[in-house]
Amino acid sequence: PTFIAGSAAAAMGDDVVLLFTPSAAPALVRGKMETMQAKGLTSRAEMVTDFEDLTGMFPACDRCLEAKDLEPGDLSDGVELIGVVPLLAGTRDAARTFWV
Repeated sequence: PTFIAGSAAAAMGDDVVLLFTPSAAPALVRGKMETMQAKGLTSRAEMVTDFEDLTGMFPACDRCLEAKDLEPGDLSDGVELIGVVPLLAGTRDAARTFWV
């Protein structure tokens, strides 16, 4: 649902940032997206590609790595690490905010 809602908002012309918190960080591990498939939906990999084509930003909270025993190299291509302060500063005027 997160990539669907994010893609829909981006398709409507909104700037969208999907921040991945520690509980969602395992989904960002290299190769994990390609194996995720929910019944009746396109593959997670396709959703990610579609979202990237529309707007392209899905950072992970920089605390995710330590919380989930991950290294930066474990994450899929395109995932940026960001702190909460820069995230909040960059989304101060956001109409919608999605935390994953």
